[in-house]
Amino acid sequence: HVRINAVQLHNAIRKTIGMDHAPDDPTHRLTYVNAVAKLIDGVEAETINFASVSDERATARRTLMTIAQMLKHLDGSEPIRFLIAECDTSFTLLTALYFARLFGIADRIDISPLFETRTALERGAEIIAGALAVPAFRDYLRSRGRICIETGYSDAGRYMGQPAACALIEKIRLGLVEVLGAH
Repeated sequence: HVRINAVQLHNAIRKTIGMDHAPDDPTHRLTYVNAVAKLIDGVEAETINFASVSDERATARRTLMTIAQMLKHLDGSEPIRFLIAECDTSFTLLTALYFARLFGIADRIDISPLFETRTALERGAEIIAGALAVPAFRDYLRSRGRICIETGYSDAGRYMGQPAACALIEKIRLGLVEVLGAH
């Protein structure tokens, strides 16, 4: 289990795709999603070593590179849950998939959004649907054979209260049934 924040993924991809606005900005959202989808389709895995991990400045890239090293040198038999806190957009999931493919670990990690903010709890199934609209993400989930999500009861309770959070979490579950059935 490894955890990072969504903003760390956004910062890691920002220069690569020329991201000047928030990933969910309605005037730029589709441009950013298309840019990262194109990167996923054309990515070739990089060879990394401990020196390249040490030299990396972006937290998200360094974390995924460390996962690659863990799988290579410690225990490659168990998948790693890659938890993304404050995941409010499908762009974040696609960015995680891009870096997972870049470092050759997409077949060994479960990209798992943590739906804990009000936005994520209200739009959880929609966020997954947005990622599934990209063929590479559908292929990724099919190859993994599962989808992993987490919901944040404690943070959700802080943002909106436990009863409301519980209702929205159930809405996500029901929405995922429909979304996954459609794909």
